[in-house]
Amino acid sequence: MGKRNPTDPKRNISELRYTTSGNGWWVRFNVSPRIRVSFYDSQYNGHENALLCAQRFRDAIERELEPARERTSERFDRVSKRSKTGIPGVEKLDQLYVKDGYSCRTYVWRAWWPTVDGPRRSKTFSIRQHGEENARSLAIAARMNGLHEFRTQFLSTFRPPKKSYPLWRYMDFTKFVAMLEQQALFFPAATLMTDAFEGGSSRGNEALRPLVSKCLGDYRSTKKQVDTRRNNTFISCWHGNETESAAMWKLYSTNHESICIQTTFDRLRRFLPLWIDIGEVQYIDFEQEWVPERDDILPFLYKRKSFEHEKEFRALFNLKRIHGFSDLQLLTSEKGSSVPGNLSELIERVVVAPDVSPWFRTLVEKVVQRYGLNVPVTPSILELKPRY
Repeated sequence: MGKRNPTDPKRNISELRYTTSGNGWWVRFNVSPRIRVSFYDSQYNGHENALLCAQRFRDAIERELEPARERTSERFDRVSKRSKTGIPGVEKLDQLYVKDGYSCRTYVWRAWWPTVDGPRRSKTFSIRQHGEENARSLAIAARMNGLHEFRTQFLSTFRPPKKSYPLWRYMDFTKFVAMLEQQALFFPAATLMTDAFEGGSSRGNEALRPLVSKCLGDYRSTKKQVDTRRNNTFISCWHGNETESAAMWKLYSTNHESICIQTTFDRLRRFLPLWIDIGEVQYIDFEQEWVPERDDILPFLYKRKSFEHEKEFRALFNLKRIHGFSDLQLLTSEKGSSVPGNLSELIERVVVAPDVSPWFRTLVEKVVQRYGLNVPVTPSILELKPRY
C-alpha cells in the first residue's frame, strides 16, 4: 500500500473536479490488481456525503489489505502441500555443499517468515550441531519471532503503545487465587463473551460488501465460519489507562472482595509467548463501518462504540493458527485456556478494591506472600479522602 499518514482523513483519496461524470472523489490503491473506485456527488447526495462514503470504503479496503501484505495471514499460516512436518514455515532439509573439493551433505531445520520490505527471510539450524529436537525447536522459535516482528511493524492493529503503558485487570478474589494456584494467565473462550457481536461482521459490512467484493473478491463470513472462529479463539482482556478506573471496579468485580492486578504493556508482552498477539481494541460504528472478514483474529479487535469506555487491550490467539507447534504449553478446556509463566514478572502490583474491610487487605497480602508473588499490595486511590 506504500507509506502513508494514518491520520490523514484523505489518504488514498483524490478529489475529482469538472469530469464528464461530474464532481466527486476517487479512491486509489496501488496493489495488484489496482483498485480504482469513484464516488460522484450526484450518486451520494452531495460532495460531503460522497467523501464520507469514499472514506468508509477506503477504511474497509485498508482493514482487509493490512493483514494481506503476505496475501492474507492465512498464507503464512498455511501448511505447504510439500511440507513433511505439518508446521507452517518450518521444514527439514538436506543441504548439499562443497568442502575441500568434496561434496558433503548436511541436514538442517529451516524457518522462514514474511518481512515488511517484501522478500521473506529464513534461518537454518544444523541437526549435527544442535541435535534433532533442539534444531527443530530453534527453527520454530525463529519462525514465531519473525512473525511477531512482521505483525508489529506492519499491522497497525498490533502496533504497541509505550512499553511502560499501564494495563489493568479487575477480578474477584477467587479468580485471583485460581491464577496464583495455577501460576498461569487464564484466557476465556470467545464463546463465553457476553457481546453477541464478538468475532462477527457489522451492518457496515453488508452495505459495503458489493464494492469491496468487486475489488477483493467475495469472502463474506458465514455463520458457520464465525462460530468456528469463536470456538477456536481465546482472549485475555485488559483495561489500558494511566490510572485506576472507578467504572471498571463496578463493571468487572461482582463484589467488594475484589482486586486488580496492574502491569505494563512491556511486561505482558515479555510474559506471553510470541504466538499470542496483543492488540488495542478499535471502537467503530457497526451501522456504517467495516469489520475485517478474512482474518480469524482481527474481528475480535473491533467492538461497538457503546463499549468505548472500556479502553480495552486484548491478548488473543486462535488454536487453528498455532496448531502444530510442539512448544505450546496450554491447559485448555471448553471454558478457556491457561498460559503458564512467572507471575512475579507479569504483575507490577496488586490493588485492593476501594471500601473493603481491613481484614480483606490483610488476607490478600498473606495470600500473595504464600504463593511467593514478590509484588506490593496497595489500597485503591479511590479510598483517598478529600482535603478541605
